[in-house]
Amino acid sequence: MKPDLAELCRQLRLAHVVEYVAQQQDEQTRELVERLLLAEREGRRRDRLGKLVGQRDFRI
Repeated sequence: MKPDLAELCRQLRLAHVVEYVAQQQDEQTRELVERLLLAEREGRRRDRLGKLVGQRDFRI
């Protein structure tokens, strides 16, 4: 189940984005913003995992 727009904005700390989208009456705008935020969340997750792996010393 995908999170709603308000939840995505909360996770990404983008409080004003949800206010802006709420003012829009266009469903396509809402869907586009939602896809963009999902991509941003996934990118941040990958970056975070990459940094964690980079911090580990994997010598045997």
